[in-house]
Order: sequence, then structure tokens, then C-alpha cells
Amino acid sequence: MKILSWTLTIFFQWNQPDIEGFHFTFWVAPATLVFERPTELSFELTQSFDDKWLEIQDIEMNKVDNKSVWTIITQQGDISFNADTFKQIIRKETILPTWTKCSL
Repeated sequence: MKILSWTLTIFFQWNQPDIEGFHFTFWVAPATLVFERPTELSFELTQSFDDKWLEIQDIEMNKVDNKSVWTIITQQGDISFNADTFKQIIRKETILPTWTKCSL
């Protein structure tokens, strides 16, 4: 069986700091997204050599002519394809690492 898979870090929860000006923290876990029998794969991405990450904002599924059309929406553009099924496999329990800091 053909599959399309991505291994990534999922941010499960954003924790706003109690004190303004401090960093956000995040509960994260490694995961794998698996799509079975992919077809019609299309990438429309704008990414420079300086980009180190592909940031996924959302994953959408729409039915078109009885096919499941998946769109992975990222900060850098969209990836779309048809696939019969989707599984999300969480590889470990969520943790609150010290390296996940973001100042907004």
C-alpha cells in the first residue's frame, strides 16, 4: 500500500505567560500524519533557503466527486492531494520543553 507521511511536532497547548513580556510556552509531542493511497499531489509553496521549518496552520478535507481532497495549509503555502484515509499517530506523551518559547 502506498502512503504519504509526515513526522512532525504537534503543539497541543499554548500557555500565555502570567506576566506581560515573558515568553509563551507550549505542550508538544512528536507525531506522524499518515495518508493512505495518495494521488494528485500538488505543492504550492514559497520558501526561502533561510526557512528551517514548514509551519502547518490547518489540515482540511473536502469531498469532491466522491474523493477525499486534503489540503495542508502552511505559512509557506498549500499542499494538496487525494487520499483514502488519514491517521494521526502521537509518538510520545506531551511535554513542556524549555526550548519552546515564543514572544508575540
